[in-house]
Amino acid sequence: MYKYKSIFVNGLQVLGDNCPYYANLYNFLLDSSNTNNDSELYTDGDYSGTSKINSKTFNLVVWTKKQSDIKAAMQFSYVISKGDFTLTAYVEGLGEVECTVKKESITTDEFGVMTVQLKANVPYIYSKDYKELILEKQIEGGWKYPTQPFTIPDSWTFTETVIGNIGECINEGFATVYPEITIEGEGSDFRVINNTTGEQLNIDTTIQTGDILYIDCKPETRKITLNNSSIMKHKSGEYISLLNGSNELKVDYTGNCTAYIRWRDAWI
Repeated sequence: MYKYKSIFVNGLQVLGDNCPYYANLYNFLLDSSNTNNDSELYTDGDYSGTSKINSKTFNLVVWTKKQSDIKAAMQFSYVISKGDFTLTAYVEGLGEVECTVKKESITTDEFGVMTVQLKANVPYIYSKDYKELILEKQIEGGWKYPTQPFTIPDSWTFTETVIGNIGECINEGFATVYPEITIEGEGSDFRVINNTTGEQLNIDTTIQTGDILYIDCKPETRKITLNNSSIMKHKSGEYISLLNGSNELKVDYTGNCTAYIRWRDAWI
């Protein structure tokens, strides 16, 4: 049995010392029901419906610490009543995780125990905190201007080595995840490469100081924007994913930029 230290539903704490509820999750981490009914359509950033993933259904059971605490029960019913909301849980041995869910149904028995069936259209359970890798291209070697005039021997060669634009993204979750990438600076002809998977995403655009190039690789929200305006027409190649374990990412371009890569570990 997995032990939960705290559970928050749409910002309302339903498990922990400082709340009027007791709660437990069933089939949250394992043994959930999966179905395509009402699942989200994944997109390729231009057209919807390119692929579909099974949703995840599980149960949240909540009851009040004080017998017949009708106000607390009504408050809980209210916060889960409309639309999608975030469920956050602290799981011993895993840490703080979250997912986006919506209420399918709620039933209350004669003892006031409320059983809520929840559905996550995107079935992944994410770590709450993001990981981040920052890449800044640097050049080692090459030519440096001398302080005094002199003649360069014909036998001299000048070797430049580009460093700093390759780094490691470690996905400790078991599910494949998709990063968000923000690039700032002055540059053009951007190429994001996962050397581990062989995926390469190309963006044929130019940015200046103050511009923000943003790439969202997550299938459900994919987009590429420059200063919040879509530049999907400049994209070629495939979106970048992060497999379980170590992934070597390279961000290449012409110019001087800083790339910020963010992702969250995920489990199904």
